[in-house]
Amino acid sequence: MADGNGGGGNSALALLVGILLVIVLVGGFFLYSGGHFFGGGATTHTVNLNVKTPGNGG
Repeated sequence: MADGNGGGGNSALALLVGILLVIVLVGGFFLYSGGHFFGGGATTHTVNLNVKTPGNGG
């Protein structure tokens, strides 16, 4: 019974599951970051606000 065979299938399955896990994690990161890796596509917003106040009249 203990002839040394049968261990290769388990390691191949573990390798396949590991590869799939890495693919899912990379895909999740890509979707979560909006498709911009390392902040390269981040946009900045500028707001210009002009407020006019009445003068002292002096």
